[in-house]
Amino acid sequence: MLTEGTADAERLRARPRRLRRARCEWTEGPHGLPILSAAPYWFTGRILARYDFGDHIGVVMEPTAGHAADSARPALRTGAVADLPPGHEA
Repeated sequence: MLTEGTADAERLRARPRRLRRARCEWTEGPHGLPILSAAPYWFTGRILARYDFGDHIGVVMEPTAGHAADSARPALRTGAVADLPPGHEA
């Protein structure tokens, strides 16, 4: 989860996956997963089920690890990146 001060990191998500890690700071998390350094809150989990919603895939997860920073910054809301173009056609 990103906060208002990390909107630039959110904009990276719209880039092709191969370009994302080269453009931001990250550390290796549980199971070798990349954790964005700018993300004050994060979790990982085991996928229990997947659901096809047409242009998106929904997942049900069992959390296995996570971190919550001591931060009073509010969470990043959709409006903060409303101008962000989609990463692909729906």
